[in-house]
Amino acid sequence: MKKHIFIFVCLLCVAILLSGCDMAPVKAFGYTSSAVFYVCYSDALAYNEQSACDTYSRGGEFIQTYISICDSNKVLEKVKETSGISDGFTVNIEALDDTEIIEISVSSWDKQVAYDVCVAYTQVVPEVVPEIVVGSNVKIIDLPKVP
Repeated sequence: MKKHIFIFVCLLCVAILLSGCDMAPVKAFGYTSSAVFYVCYSDALAYNEQSACDTYSRGGEFIQTYISICDSNKVLEKVKETSGISDGFTVNIEALDDTEIIEISVSSWDKQVAYDVCVAYTQVVPEVVPEIVVGSNVKIIDLPKVP
């Protein structure tokens, strides 16, 4: 019986290869919602002085730090608590073109889950990042949309 199954699987693989089917990986989830953030650091903000991020920004130097914070368990647990959703989604966090701009994308088979979790990130990230990196400021550039 095992021999028959092995032969069947081999024939199936050959048939797929001969048919020219695209063997590219399939996306893990069908719907994606994204939010875009500007993160910056200001020494003046660290000392409670009035300053804008435009005047003194070191976000480019610290972008990996910000990405790591956004990708931390602390942020994820707060996002789960805020959204009320604990599973069924994946998150991708990246800097756009090595700038101080971060895009957080949430994917799920349920478009409402992708959207709700992404909205939770827009609530949690601006709160948590400045708690960890004193003097940081997070501004939302693009809010998520229902995919």
